[in-house]
Amino acid sequence: MKKIIIIGVVAVVLIVGGILAYFMIFKSDPKEVEIVYFEYSFDEGYFNLSDENKIAKATIVIEYTDEEVLAQITKKKTALVNNINEIFRREKYEDVSKATGMQRLREKIKQMVIETLESDSDKITNVYFETFIIQG
Repeated sequence: MKKIIIIGVVAVVLIVGGILAYFMIFKSDPKEVEIVYFEYSFDEGYFNLSDENKIAKATIVIEYTDEEVLAQITKKKTALVNNINEIFRREKYEDVSKATGMQRLREKIKQMVIETLESDSDKITNVYFETFIIQG
């Protein structure tokens, strides 16, 4: 009788240990998914600043991770360009030329892109200025 109990306990321990070992070895090591980034570059644009006689010349690049975003950008390109113009028209030269001014402007444009495309920050990852010059 004692041998049967001992064999039963050992069998249960081996089965449970085997199951735990399987999950620890094969299931706990998720492969890291490599994120692929895509970019869409708008044509060079000229944008009025709120200051008189100040114009910004910029090429804006949107970085995204979902290939389907390109179709949305193409579909809503006119709205995006219009909204970018509106953002620039609210900016002053003094604000944009500060150390954090361009970063703040990029963040405003990124949030606008996310809202316009009804997307999120996982898909729209960044906005860059390929060129940025203020004249006037």
